[in-house]
Amino acid sequence: VGLRTYDPGYTNTTAVISRISYIDGDKGILRYRGYPIEELVDSTYLESAYLVIYGNLPSRAALEVFTEAVMMRSPVPKAVEDVIDAMPHDAHPMAIILTGLCALSGCHPEQNPALAGQHVYKLREVQDQQIARLIGK
Repeated sequence: VGLRTYDPGYTNTTAVISRISYIDGDKGILRYRGYPIEELVDSTYLESAYLVIYGNLPSRAALEVFTEAVMMRSPVPKAVEDVIDAMPHDAHPMAIILTGLCALSGCHPEQNPALAGQHVYKLREVQDQQIARLIGK
């Protein structure tokens, strides 16, 4: 591929070609899904999330549907709150995030391929529901 990586601080970071972002530091270029970062400065969090996930900025109608889907799924289940609250107050933030995500996965067994079958990965509706659920949290 012709890529070389010197990686003392990142300890084995992988260099890849991405369809999501493009960076050319020497030329001052930063793009997400082909859009220059300067065009995205005024985008909302949900517009940016939609862009990264689906590959284009949403239309007004698509943004309304996406926003509603995210907001419907934004409440954190009590079981997840309880698990996070049980963590030591000085626990590392990454440990708390991972613990919360693991607890969240237990609250939606219909989305778990071990319980519902591998077909859940093939259903766009299920994928979109999980995306909205995670962004909403």
